[in-house]
Amino acid sequence: MDIESDIEDLLKEISSDSPAPGGGSVAALAGSFGAALISMVCNLTIGKKKYGVVEDEMKRILEEAEALREELFGLSKKDMEAFCEVMEAFKIKDEAIRNEKLQSAYKRAASVPYLVAKKCLRVIELGQFTTAKGNQNAITDSGVGALLAYSGFSGAILNVKVNLKYIEDEDFVSKTKNDMDNLQKKAESIKVTIINEIERFFS
Repeated sequence: MDIESDIEDLLKEISSDSPAPGGGSVAALAGSFGAALISMVCNLTIGKKKYGVVEDEMKRILEEAEALREELFGLSKKDMEAFCEVMEAFKIKDEAIRNEKLQSAYKRAASVPYLVAKKCLRVIELGQFTTAKGNQNAITDSGVGALLAYSGFSGAILNVKVNLKYIEDEDFVSKTKNDMDNLQKKAESIKVTIINEIERFFS
């Protein structure tokens, strides 16, 4: 497997004049990369005598981080599919049918990044533990993993909001906005805690 070539091809595809994959897909990929780094820190902690007291927890976190990495990677494709569904709905000539299909497509286009945001938040939560309890030689790797997930989280929230703008179901919009506000407060709080933990390590 030529990882360098695969990544280069992906970057070229993202930077092309095609609107997909776009920000939503990249947000999911950022979360996936973040989860991969959390997994790395777990692997660098497990088996080390110094960290024996947290080994069982690290094994559990490793399993969850790996699942999140795969899920977020898969969601990058689902986000692109959701965008394409919206574009296809615009092509329908019958106005009533077009509007019905658009509303359904916009809901999916909002729901996918909402799921990305929730999974990125979980990666951030795992990063809080690995930052505080994981191999301290890799503390900045935990930080980078959590910050990548935070970036993915923030990007996903933006993509939820842009699709909510076109959704006519007021209950759906209101509930989603309220949920996002709660998620954002939690993500911001954990991010600050992680940064403070790393800054104390530097002191």
